[in-house]
Amino acid sequence: MNERFFALPSTRRNAIINAGFETFSSYPYSKAPMSEVASAGGVSKPLLFHYFKNKLGLYLFLWKIALDALKCSIKDADVFASDNLFEILRRATSAKCTVMRSHPRLFAFATRAYYEEEPSVKAAIEKQVDEALSIAANSLSHLKDTGLREGLCAMDIYNDFLLLSEGYVMQRYRTDNIDVDAIERDFNAIINRWQAAFAKENAR
Repeated sequence: MNERFFALPSTRRNAIINAGFETFSSYPYSKAPMSEVASAGGVSKPLLFHYFKNKLGLYLFLWKIALDALKCSIKDADVFASDNLFEILRRATSAKCTVMRSHPRLFAFATRAYYEEEPSVKAAIEKQVDEALSIAANSLSHLKDTGLREGLCAMDIYNDFLLLSEGYVMQRYRTDNIDVDAIERDFNAIINRWQAAFAKENAR
């Protein structure tokens, strides 16, 4: 990419980045129009290609932005420092919502990227996806089942929560209802219900 992109005011950079997230989350890679990114980002198509050599260059730049933003937010929220499953879920929710306040469609983009079948995209991000999953698994290796009702597994509940999160957020995107404060309240309410149902102290 052209380093002149970073010389743009932050508001213009973020407009282009968010336009990219929105466009690439709305279409398969092969059908995502660069003209739509340019229009939504407030730049001409030739200027967009001046900053990013081609569509793949822009896509991989957005992928790096998404990974870096999430890693930074997770670190700032100290998500994996706790050994309590429900506290980890609350911190992870806070971290994700912090990212969404700056980049509302980042997670829609990341989810579509994860399932993208375009060979050039898969080849470029596959290793990073595997590394991110491995880091997450290692970060959760200290989780114990001792605080849960008998027969329940902390990792199973965590993975169930990830699936629920993906479905919930995608439903929000489909209805174009991206109220981050409401999303955070909803997730915390779900976590509270799960804690009431699954935590050992609540067992009878």
